[in-house]
Amino acid sequence: MLKVEQILKQVENKGFAVLEEDCNCGLQIRHNNGGNYHQNVEYSKGTEPNEYYEQWDDSCELDGPNEPRQISYQEMRESIARSLEQGLH
Repeated sequence: MLKVEQILKQVENKGFAVLEEDCNCGLQIRHNNGGNYHQNVEYSKGTEPNEYYEQWDDSCELDGPNEPRQISYQEMRESIARSLEQGLH
């Protein structure tokens, strides 16, 4: 839970935090149009009090970015914990 608290603090202090999936492509890196895509999620603070956003995306150049989804502080805490369990960092 310490890592979750550190990420929450970063969102509060810097306005955002990004968690990314490790690149395990090996020696032959084929990102983007080569077919190896890596997930990432950005948590950000809105302009209003208690306004937070979650935006899931991947490293594919062919897709545009996904739309951010407004979430509560508790939902952000839970999503960060799940993301860390899935191996994002």
